[in-house]
Amino acid sequence: MGLQRPPFRIFLWSNALQRRSNIARDNRLGIGFSAKVAQRLTLDAKASDGDDGINASARLSYVSKRNNEIHIGYALGSLGLSGTSGIHNRERKITAGTKFKATDTGSGFIENSRGQHANRTTIAKTYCISYERTRYLKYTATLESGHVSETGHASPRRNTISFGAADNNQNTQTGRLRSEYSTETEKTKHQKPKTWGLSAHHQTRLNTNWQFLTGVDALVSKQSGGNFRDGEYSEGTLG
Repeated sequence: MGLQRPPFRIFLWSNALQRRSNIARDNRLGIGFSAKVAQRLTLDAKASDGDDGINASARLSYVSKRNNEIHIGYALGSLGLSGTSGIHNRERKITAGTKFKATDTGSGFIENSRGQHANRTTIAKTYCISYERTRYLKYTATLESGHVSETGHASPRRNTISFGAADNNQNTQTGRLRSEYSTETEKTKHQKPKTWGLSAHHQTRLNTNWQFLTGVDALVSKQSGGNFRDGEYSEGTLG
């Protein structure tokens, strides 16, 4: 539910999430807003309360005359574990990034984040480049890396590279294809999980009222020496 009066927008939301194992249930109610505080400056913020405690986030974005964007954000979030609903158990995360247009057809995105909870530090970096070959066809390449550091525990490092293509001619057809490969290593070097992912979806407009949909999502995970985490997943869509 929301109310919009440019340049201001406010919204309310709620959710009920049932989890299993050591992950606590989280019924949540929140409020948020987006406001244009200056000609090129926008502030987005939201806060919520629930079974898992208080979550909150804020993001300040600046857009230049060339439509390049710089943003910085701060978030106070839960870990999703039982007994961590207190405000002192929130993870505090700072995010900074930029979107830029290098040429008429090329653009990029960079974002870094750092989260802190007690002795646990999470660092993540994302780099993405995009190439618009035509008005409707766009290619992207993304590199993501991150690691978790915690006193007395192993420090896993994860790297993911992905390639994608999207065709967005809404008058006739839309489609997207994405492949992904990720690896994870720890200081112990005992096991190195590897994951391959593929996602492909296509939509054809038959006429004003009818569309034909096809899609497939697949994931394969392997770990050196064999592990219960090894597995394969696939899902198809036809409609």
